[in-house]
Amino acid sequence: MLGYYVTMFGLSLFFTIVYAFMWHKHFDVNITLIFLLIPLGNLAYVAVARASELQEAVLAIQLVYLSSTFAILFIMIAILGLCHIRLSRIKRAVLILATALLYLPVLTIERTNMFYKNVELVERNGVSILTGKDYGPMHTVLHIWILLCFLICFIALIYSHIKKNDVSHKIIYLLFVPVLVCVLCFFVGRRITEDIELVPAAYVFAQFMYLLVVYRISLYDINDSGLDSLLQKGGTGFASFDFKLRYLGCNEVAEKCLPMLVELHVDKPVKEIAELQDNVVMWISAFIQKESTGNAPVSVDIFDDGDEDVHFHYKNKDGSKTYHVEVNYLFDGRKKRGYQLFITDDTADVKYMEFQERFNTVLRNQVEAPISAMPENKPN
Repeated sequence: MLGYYVTMFGLSLFFTIVYAFMWHKHFDVNITLIFLLIPLGNLAYVAVARASELQEAVLAIQLVYLSSTFAILFIMIAILGLCHIRLSRIKRAVLILATALLYLPVLTIERTNMFYKNVELVERNGVSILTGKDYGPMHTVLHIWILLCFLICFIALIYSHIKKNDVSHKIIYLLFVPVLVCVLCFFVGRRITEDIELVPAAYVFAQFMYLLVVYRISLYDINDSGLDSLLQKGGTGFASFDFKLRYLGCNEVAEKCLPMLVELHVDKPVKEIAELQDNVVMWISAFIQKESTGNAPVSVDIFDDGDEDVHFHYKNKDGSKTYHVEVNYLFDGRKKRGYQLFITDDTADVKYMEFQERFNTVLRNQVEAPISAMPENKPN
């Protein structure tokens, strides 16, 4: 049995190291905290299994509750963030403070009856187990708080799946499954058997799923991926697509230029959207052609100034705005992950050029008119 706990700790530490190599400065700090707390909790389970005295086991179980309580809180906050349900700093601070206050009674085990009224240490199958537990009132309160955090996670994920277009269904599924597994192991597993804790395995499974999540979230966070591809510019629109031309997201500036993106669901292939054929699909296709052949296709709204990028001018429906659109690769750090549109309002420059062209035309006509009226220029 001890080998099981050691293996779970080793896997959790391995996944945390993998996360460290994948880490990006734009990753949610709550996810980072989750990957730090889970190995700590699994190490505490090893300490409980190896404890020879009750005092050692109590200290280890206090670390178990520390990692579990706060890991679940940070999972909830991370899920809310990934579902674009923003919490203010004050709300986050209140949640952390409430969790800390509810955790404090855990530190009074063996001193008061608030958390455990009675607990015993026995050895089964070569490992130490805390049994004979007589729970105090704060044990129930803390578990209700943990259950509430899990419930908020489920509500946020289900709501986002139904109502939100800007949240990837793939991300929702990847988040939903580990939460469900953790709930079952945390609340149901302990009722099935006391001989082995299933929570460490649930945590390791959750880490694996979260690694899949962090691999994708850098693409869906449009402002962060935009910053990796281009220095921040005021009024610059970003719209991103993966190599299969599936929509990843955009910011508000891009939505003003291309209103059809507002209702477009994340992960939807743009090739299936008729309104995007003559703009987004054509632009990216032109970029792909230039990347492969060195020449952009001939089109009235494409202009290629000989540099690395293909540029476009695009007018909105009523013609009141003209946008400059540039296509390039979507970068995650230095790695190419898809295509990105950079959109800026070019109306003023276009109007100035049109005005200058009209002025030059009028001036040229005024110069040519007197010349044509001179006697030597008149026909005999």
